Amino acid sequence: MGEEVQVLGDTDFRKKGRHSVGVACQYSGTLDRRENCQVLLTSHYVDRAQDWPVAGKLYPSEDWAA
Repeated sequence: MGEEVQVLGDTDFRKKGRHSVGVACQYSGTLDRRENCQVLLTSHYVDRAQDWPVAGKLYPSEDWAA
């Protein structure tokens, strides 16, 4: 016990077009270049045996935030 941690991270999803919320030409870590994608910020609770997703929030691009 006592070895639980909260892990914060980001995941991006490549998208064609601009009709999904938050899609913009932005840096994709998965593709290692700028591409149309959505970015999701995530939080997970992790211990030696399990990984539980706690929360996920879409990170809007600057275009969508404006």
